[in-house]
Amino acid sequence: MVTTNNGTSWTNATSAPLPNRFVTAIAIDPTNADRAIVCYSGYGVNTGSTPGHVFLTVNRGGSWTDVSGNLPDIPVNAAVIDPMDATHFIVGTDLGVFESVNNGLSWSQQNMGLANVVIADLDLRSDRILFAATHGRGMAKTPLPVPMAVDTVYPGDANGDGIVDVRDLLPLGRYYGLTGPARFSPSLNWTPQYLTSLWSPPDAADADGNGNGRVDSADVRGIVTNWYQSRTITSVPGRDPIEVVDELLRAIGPGPLSEPMHAIRRELLRFRSEILGVGPDWRLEQNYPNPFNPSTTIRYNVPNEVTELSISIIDVAGRALRAVRAHDVLPGVYTFVWDGRTDDGTPVASGVYLFTLRTENVQLTRKMILIK
Repeated sequence: MVTTNNGTSWTNATSAPLPNRFVTAIAIDPTNADRAIVCYSGYGVNTGSTPGHVFLTVNRGGSWTDVSGNLPDIPVNAAVIDPMDATHFIVGTDLGVFESVNNGLSWSQQNMGLANVVIADLDLRSDRILFAATHGRGMAKTPLPVPMAVDTVYPGDANGDGIVDVRDLLPLGRYYGLTGPARFSPSLNWTPQYLTSLWSPPDAADADGNGNGRVDSADVRGIVTNWYQSRTITSVPGRDPIEVVDELLRAIGPGPLSEPMHAIRRELLRFRSEILGVGPDWRLEQNYPNPFNPSTTIRYNVPNEVTELSISIIDVAGRALRAVRAHDVLPGVYTFVWDGRTDDGTPVASGVYLFTLRTENVQLTRKMILIK
């Protein structure tokens, strides 16, 4: 049975070639929740049409493949998938420990000093010590070797050119939906992170920003987190993540967009709202500084795409002094600097002025003071 909503509902994932015997163990790939192996007790001779003891799914039980290979026809009681190498399976049987380093195509006995005893349970600790609980022979442990790294990824550098910038959006769209091996201990930290097997194509590994083995919209957070980080420049000045998100939104543009780019834009908007706390509302902030001389900055939030937007400066008599207009404006936080001049460049006198944000359905106004 499989659940994807914390147990609210379950789906029966039992289908051919799974045998009609007791399930003894389920091991989920720690780097890819879609992959798992399930193990069975009993003997294949008792279910002749459905032999086998270890079965692999790569789609959460939608289908299964017999990966028993050359395992003897004996009960398999425990299983582990190596988090550093998803093709490395270890199982405990009634004749000790067996392992496969090729997704179950072939198996070899690895009792490592143990007798041919029943293995009741296996556990792989984070320091790569494998523990085996036996029937009648106590507990045993052995270190597992660390697989050799075959590729190195820096989170956010999706095009692999050594710097995180707006060009890293393109590989996310190009490789969107591809899956491959997850990184060992993945994070968004700007550090070299390693793969023990290659993606196809290899360049797609760089687009997997969060290292979970899948290229999707969530990987854009690697770009936001590591904006302008460089493999060659050791000190990079900090950047307001809201400004980074807004720059990425502007780079994506209003459309027309492919579905991957739509998904990436939605993720940026969600990140901006839920993580960075920029609410989904129109906001015209008080100018800063205020009072001011000779210039001041007006900051405003656009929560959804609009076809036209204007910022106007008006005196207390209602005369329009300065106006800027923009078309096809994407969601984001924007700024406008007023230099205390009219549209024709004439300086205005000291006094109280109004500034207004206006769209087809929104109008917001605040006051400001110019002192010379």
